[in-house]
Amino acid sequence: MKTKLFLLIIFLECSGIPSTNKICTDWYRIPWNTGSDCMYGDKHISVPIMHDDWVIVKCRINNEESRCLIDTGAPSTWVFNEIIGTNENNKFSKIDELQIGKVLWKNVYVISMKNYFVGPNGVSAIIGMDLLEDHSISINYMETFEFHVGDYKACDATDYKYLSINNRIWLEMLVGDVSGFVLFDTGSTHPMIDTYIMSQGVDIVGDVYNANIKVWNTDVKGIIATIPLLCVAGLCRQNVEIAGPYKFSAVGMSFFHDKKLEVDFKKEIIRICD
Repeated sequence: MKTKLFLLIIFLECSGIPSTNKICTDWYRIPWNTGSDCMYGDKHISVPIMHDDWVIVKCRINNEESRCLIDTGAPSTWVFNEIIGTNENNKFSKIDELQIGKVLWKNVYVISMKNYFVGPNGVSAIIGMDLLEDHSISINYMETFEFHVGDYKACDATDYKYLSINNRIWLEMLVGDVSGFVLFDTGSTHPMIDTYIMSQGVDIVGDVYNANIKVWNTDVKGIIATIPLLCVAGLCRQNVEIAGPYKFSAVGMSFFHDKKLEVDFKKEIIRICD
């Protein structure tokens, strides 16, 4: 079983800046990140997803080919120590260039991190909300990840207004008849349900398994269970396998496996397209 625990190592709360009609612009999530700039080639940029469980795409960091994880659950962008050339964790560093497809960020401040994401599924960076929030994105599960300039709406699905807290996306959730909010986290696999929700008498279908849940190359103690009903942003699934319980609830792309998601960060809208 593969899932991802989102561990908030550092929380940075800084003011943003008005967005422009560019696919990306200066980044102010890190306080002194005042010189970053970005160039792009097209108004709609699509890159293939390289993994069945996570939104991993090809990228270039300082002109070196690599792989990056798109993680809407991460407020900031992290680059691993060996790429930056440091042995220190959780330190602010600056990279000259970070590129995904034709999207090129320059002079980007990031946070250094020990690389736990090694092996055949390894990545060199986690692309967080600070580099995503000023434009629109689309995710077609296991197929493509897309950037969009300006207004973009490819399907007639209802505009769902999400809750933006601490630079992250929170969606309304219904677990059986218990309601709450769930973090939209493309860095996770199994839906994760928080301790409070699970304590409200949520029904379990079948057995509960104590398991060492695979978090990339690390085992984390937890449980795997199946709940009869989980609804997120109006999309309902029956007999959903979950991991947990955790301090907060999170749902990744596996829940939306047969859908295409469109996220407009400026309007704080998410669409679930067939």
